[in-house]
Amino acid sequence: MGMYTGLRCKVIIKEEYREMIEEIMERDLEWSDFVNEFDFLSEYAQMSRASFIPFGSLAYMPDEWELNPNDYACDKATEGFDREFNKETGYWAFQCSLKNYESEIETFLDTVLSVIAEKVIHLEKHYEEWASSEGYDLVNGKIELVKPEFVIYRPEEDWKTTWYL
Repeated sequence: MGMYTGLRCKVIIKEEYREMIEEIMERDLEWSDFVNEFDFLSEYAQMSRASFIPFGSLAYMPDEWELNPNDYACDKATEGFDREFNKETGYWAFQCSLKNYESEIETFLDTVLSVIAEKVIHLEKHYEEWASSEGYDLVNGKIELVKPEFVIYRPEEDWKTTWYL
């Protein structure tokens, strides 16, 4: 079956990439549709789950990520992580999850987001078996891990006794 890794993102996109993000968000285009224009996308666009960022639905992520975690019909994100993009300001927010078999998330962070992001407001990665998430930031033009225990979702004692439920 496989395990899921989630990504929560709030960033400001550089002006020269805002049209692309708008097209992805509004017209359901994929990263591969922009490879001819932006060759830095070529590696990521070829990955089998590339379209899951930003559109993968949440699976096995912390309850804190959804308004009604037990209502599968309600996909309402918490803390302003609903999928949105503002072309004027470059503000882009989303949360998603996917089976990260080919390191799709890491490749996205390294080869795509590092290039298109002007500023990181919130960037969080969470593997479904972790008690806490990792926090990332844009440092000298690269997305880097800055907080190995960014948000603690399950205190260690709770995790030890409930991981199998």
